[in-house]
Amino acid sequence: MPKTLPVFTLMAIFLLATPAVAQEWPNSVIIMGKTLVLKHKEEKPEGLLLEYISADETLERWSVMFAMRHMNSRMMNRKFDPKIAAQQTVLGIQARKKQDPVANGAVFSHKDGKSEFADFVISAGSIIEHNVFRYFQTATGLTSYQLARRVNYQQDGRQATETLLKSIQTDRAIFFDSLMRIDMPVPE
Repeated sequence: MPKTLPVFTLMAIFLLATPAVAQEWPNSVIIMGKTLVLKHKEEKPEGLLLEYISADETLERWSVMFAMRHMNSRMMNRKFDPKIAAQQTVLGIQARKKQDPVANGAVFSHKDGKSEFADFVISAGSIIEHNVFRYFQTATGLTSYQLARRVNYQQDGRQATETLLKSIQTDRAIFFDSLMRIDMPVPE
């Protein structure tokens, strides 16, 4: 049976991780017709984190985010499984239900047989966030692409919040397709 890590451990590793060889990363990406710019980058031998949001937004207040994370299997001396990563992510979300009544998620397998998706909703204070993570194996480890959108109930209002929540099911295929087609280099 493969070793698994709890979702919060996986997330912490993602946040601390980056590739051993420095690579060039795009300063902007276009996803779902929206240009997002690189606002945060962490590179370490264990992995990588890149976060893209609109140029006029901050990491504290954003509406749409694309992120790429990579865990380097060689540097961490272990193999990561996309399906287990997606399952662990959703299990972590389900564990939040006691303090976060909005928390909910599901795992979906892509027809390519190589990608797994974790699709979930969480809230904190007045913020509600919908996330889709695509996990897939690369030559050097596990990579995930994240597409997230959020609303601040107090600042954006009830209508924006309801629109976000109602659109999750109808927009799921658009998110999945966007994360399958994104033109991003993968860590080498």
